[in-house]
Amino acid sequence: MNKLQKPVDSTETQNKTEQPEINVPSFTANDFTPLASNQNNQPSESCEKTQMVLDIGKVWEQNGKQEPMMIPFVYNFYMEALFNYTKEHQETIFHIQVGDNIKGFPVRSFAGLFRPALHMKNIILPKSFQILLSAIFPWDDVNTCMEKKIPARHNHLSCPFCGKASENLVWIDFRSPSWTWQKLCGRKGPLSICPECHCQVEFICEVMN
Repeated sequence: MNKLQKPVDSTETQNKTEQPEINVPSFTANDFTPLASNQNNQPSESCEKTQMVLDIGKVWEQNGKQEPMMIPFVYNFYMEALFNYTKEHQETIFHIQVGDNIKGFPVRSFAGLFRPALHMKNIILPKSFQILLSAIFPWDDVNTCMEKKIPARHNHLSCPFCGKASENLVWIDFRSPSWTWQKLCGRKGPLSICPECHCQVEFICEVMN
């Protein structure tokens, strides 16, 4: 008995042939430049280590040749290559710089790719990225509660970026969106925000479901 063969799907074959090729990137010492003396804002414990700067925007602009819709996927390869390189060179402190725009995409939209760097001692991210990645709640949710100001609280966490005391921070009565309560993950309570650094500092959960 002859075995039945699955008919060839011409659209499936066409899709396979149209897939763009992904060139797996790699980083070398040539991608980094020495840290200038006026850029020396590293922690004191790292002053004896080599200081290097990487403009990730330039690297992506020079090497990212894929179509725009593929870029978020491709950037994962760049981040993996970058993190692997920095792990292999623990004797060096890497200062990451980014431009305002990369191939038509706002850099803030890629901030999540840098999240692992928050826990890497030899990578220093831009302050704007540190603030964005350390947010307790999505800023869209926080902004909806900004009009619900409450008295400032003393003897609580100060701003980790500028050191502003808790009594000088903006305190709001935060309540997570209605869908979080429907999904039994709602949160409500005081949330402090630094007006200078525009970062979320401390959340005190008083109600949860």
